[in-house]
Amino acid sequence: MSLQALLFGAAFLAAVASPAPPAQSPAPATFAIASDPQTTLTVSNGAYFVVALASNITTGYGWNFVTAGPARTTAFLGKSYLEYKPPQQVADQPPMVGVGGTDLLLFKATHAGSATLSFAYSRPWEKNVKPVRTALFHIVVK
Repeated sequence: MSLQALLFGAAFLAAVASPAPPAQSPAPATFAIASDPQTTLTVSNGAYFVVALASNITTGYGWNFVTAGPARTTAFLGKSYLEYKPPQQVADQPPMVGVGGTDLLLFKATHAGSATLSFAYSRPWEKNVKPVRTALFHIVVK
């Protein structure tokens, strides 16, 4: 995960996070990034986390959240796309055509327990077509 993706994820969280809690509330929730489906992500209840998956929207494909099972330990908050920009690309140049990036899917841990989050890499307009790829992320909320 690049520094740019981490910074974007943090900015994305700041944009959708709820207002600051009253002074007597516990410390603010933490933030985590999951990018490897082979690793279980453990977060605190109330924490925000991002599932980051390599994607290329120029092909029409994108990662979509399918389901969280068996327990509803998380809430899906939204999705954003971070385009890859090579280091040599000047900031004011238009994006490079055909370059991939990362889909960032934002969640909040809402209840203690464990769940498996399911994602599908597909084109949204293609109905009744199997996704090209799928991914499962195991989440534990404490």
